[in-house]
Amino acid sequence: MNIVIIAEKSHYRDWKGKTYYDILLHYKEFSINNVTLIFSDEYMNYSIDTIKILNPSLICFFETDILNVANYFSYVFEIGIPVYYCGLDLFYFNNCIQCPNIKRCNGIIHFSKAENIENTYRLEFPNKIITHFDARFVNSHRFKNYNMEKKYDILIYGSRGGGLCGLNNLENHISDQKYIQKYNEVYNTILHDKHYFYPLRIKVEQLLLKNSGKYRLKILDNASIFNAHVANESLSQLINESYMTLSCCTRTDIAMAKYFEIPASYSAILGDIPTDYEDLFKGNIVEVNEWMSDDEILQIIDKALEDKEKLWEMTKRLGDRVHQEYNLEAGTKNMDEVFENMFM
Repeated sequence: MNIVIIAEKSHYRDWKGKTYYDILLHYKEFSINNVTLIFSDEYMNYSIDTIKILNPSLICFFETDILNVANYFSYVFEIGIPVYYCGLDLFYFNNCIQCPNIKRCNGIIHFSKAENIENTYRLEFPNKIITHFDARFVNSHRFKNYNMEKKYDILIYGSRGGGLCGLNNLENHISDQKYIQKYNEVYNTILHDKHYFYPLRIKVEQLLLKNSGKYRLKILDNASIFNAHVANESLSQLINESYMTLSCCTRTDIAMAKYFEIPASYSAILGDIPTDYEDLFKGNIVEVNEWMSDDEILQIIDKALEDKEKLWEMTKRLGDRVHQEYNLEAGTKNMDEVFENMFM
């Protein structure tokens, strides 16, 4: 097949923590298909005629949530070939379903398994193909075991309570609705229209700060992929220096990139398990969740740190599996399979 990928330049190329740039470059080079990779700021170099010359079997836009990049390439919807959309943050459901460009696409791909999110889109768009790639695959040449001395008990990095990932709107998709129900049951209250996106990460950080004298903590300033203070190899080395690294599947129950960066760097995940990845993470992470008491969380952390040999065995078991099953080679094969199935 001839596949044309049109990717939004910031998330997929320019931002400092450019995980997805590695994925797309690897896919372009090693796919069994003929792949043309176009970034959104290259739109002046293309027209309906130059796209037709590529003779695409399908076109896929790669965006974050709302499909704004398609505004520069709106003519692709007139060529008469399938046009698909791959999104990272489809949990912004209320805006995405109103996006006219998403409505025009033949199908939607989520960048990792997220059955509840996907099912909500299936209900909204019953005539579209709704599917996923298997994971947010990791560059195992950047994220690896650097054999660093373990300087820290626990590392915290990434977004916590600021910006879009702070208090934001609760959405009408199944994942948020399940979270609201659970929250109301546990706390015997009514969750209103906004809530934290990373509730577990915020809870554990605050708990550890209250008990900072007990642990060797490394806490990076609140930052996202676009303004990361440490990224790629430097981030992996810092993770590698830590016995455990905090992760959170968000209130939307998604396996974000940290779920693959952390084990690939041979640190144990401290966090909750995304439902769709139970088989990968169960028994392979230091599992805590938002609904536990402070004492329960601290006891689990203490128990893990008391037996470093057992902790390392678990860390290595998951790290080896991520390197084998969720590397860029596996990602390329999976993307080829997904595109082939969509084209059939």
